[in-house]
Amino acid sequence: MLPNISREIKYNNGLIVGKNNIKDMVLKEGDKVILHDVHSKYDGETGTINGVMETMFGSSNYTIKFENGQESGIGEGALELLVEEDTEE
Repeated sequence: MLPNISREIKYNNGLIVGKNNIKDMVLKEGDKVILHDVHSKYDGETGTINGVMETMFGSSNYTIKFENGQESGIGEGALELLVEEDTEE
């Protein structure tokens, strides 16, 4: 059975920003994401996942590397996946 993924796509500086139903997605190392956490100094910034750790409850926490540092222990609900747009014609 395929996962049910709902998407809202918008363009943002040459990247397609997909607001996904993260619960049905699998984020992996190397994915580019936007962090949405008002308590983080990196709120609204784009970073790259460089670590994934599964919790004892079956969910995952992520380590995100940003241009000026990194943040660990980020839950799936605070991440928005970026999908690069193909510009080849």
